[in-house]
Amino acid sequence: MASENSKLVAFNDKTGAIYTLRRGDKEFLLHGGARDLFMLRFRNATGKPVFASSSKAVSVEHTTKTDDAGTVDKLEFRDIPVSPYFPQTVSATVTVRCPAGTDMSYWRISVDFQASPLLEYLECVEFPIILLNNDLVGAGGSSQLFWPLNEGCLVEDADERAIHGFAYSPMEYPTGGWVGLYPGPVQMQFMAMTNPEGSLYMAAHDPDGHPKEIEYAPDESGIRIIY
Repeated sequence: MASENSKLVAFNDKTGAIYTLRRGDKEFLLHGGARDLFMLRFRNATGKPVFASSSKAVSVEHTTKTDDAGTVDKLEFRDIPVSPYFPQTVSATVTVRCPAGTDMSYWRISVDFQASPLLEYLECVEFPIILLNNDLVGAGGSSQLFWPLNEGCLVEDADERAIHGFAYSPMEYPTGGWVGLYPGPVQMQFMAMTNPEGSLYMAAHDPDGHPKEIEYAPDESGIRIIY
């Protein structure tokens, strides 16, 4: 992820969620940001989805290390419950590396869980969860959102796709048609919010091209970026 020129990324020490992502005086996030940093979707032994979100962690430990090479944030989420009826929990570790002398930041997550009938396998990870300000042209702002569907789309109104019958719906199997699936209808592994004051680049640098959902959707009064 990158923001042009100087950047500032900060986390909520209690929940681990991103609460600011800015370039100079321009704040990209909706005020307060998202409640979660990530969402995990498992499948149980019968094929039903089981969810675990970072904000449910019993404890969150956030440490920051800065040296000549740059800054590394490490966030450890422990004992995330997956069901009110079973004691099983999962844990996750997030690292965000911001090398010195560049506007890039590199985000990684590792998930620790014990396979069981409740958690047969980890199906997908939404990470990081980003809720952007809706300052698109259609909302009276000056931003455009690049979405790599087909040959590429410049989105100026987050609600327009719903008007034409293509509202976002969470990916499931079978998909039922047009979805933000890479590889597939989505041709590239990146999105960008562009603005005269500065732009935000969000991508998966995955040369093996593993399947991903690369989407956006109106959420509250902002725009949710879905990876």
